Amino acid sequence: MPLPPPPPATVWTVDINGKTTQLGPLNVPIGTAINPSVILGGIYGLYMNPQVGTGTFAVPGYVFTTSGLRRSLMVWDAGIKVNSDCEMAWSDTPGVADKAETGLSLRRDENNRLTQRNATNPQSYSLYNTWTDSTHFERLDLGWTPTGCFISTTKGSAGGSPRDLVMGADGDEVLRFKPGHSLAFFGVAPVVKQLSAGVVNNVPASGTNDTFDDFEDGNWTALRALCSQMARKIKEQSDLLRNYGLAG
Repeated sequence: MPLPPPPPATVWTVDINGKTTQLGPLNVPIGTAINPSVILGGIYGLYMNPQVGTGTFAVPGYVFTTSGLRRSLMVWDAGIKVNSDCEMAWSDTPGVADKAETGLSLRRDENNRLTQRNATNPQSYSLYNTWTDSTHFERLDLGWTPTGCFISTTKGSAGGSPRDLVMGADGDEVLRFKPGHSLAFFGVAPVVKQLSAGVVNNVPASGTNDTFDDFEDGNWTALRALCSQMARKIKEQSDLLRNYGLAG
């Protein structure tokens, strides 16, 4: 009958302060959700399962448990998984991770829906183009304000260039918003206008002091569109007068 293999050698070292450190391997048995390999504080523990999952994901991993069959976190070769009611949260106090108040929290509301929420606090998100410090940057801001949801490009107070906000579909540009230009909707039946009730589609309404929008140098497409629109309006008025016998 062969003898069992000898236990692994354990090497200890003691530093000048008397602190003892184990340098050799620490062997623990393979555990289960009920009986973890390592138990902390009586009910909290972790165990290593050489066959976590099946198929491609049948790789060694660590499963962190709380009590009984509750498995809250898995760390394995394929990544990290948490149970459905867990969150990834940041404390609102630097240097204190276990503070009850969270400054930011990512959660799973339901399958295929990632959520950022924190009670009644409005949430926001920033995607940077460039960043040097808190006053030198270019970024996209998405967030909630007291009056609604806000999407905007933003630059730092001391550095960064004002950038266009572009919207598209299937890789093609559909809308482009330039800094310093405004667009708004007026009326019960919304009409696209400049940010002035006296201007409709770049054409000043009668009796107002509004002026045409300035076109960029060489932007003949916009100018042709405006001229075509004005020509259509003139034709509509001419047809109306002709129908009443007021024009030849």
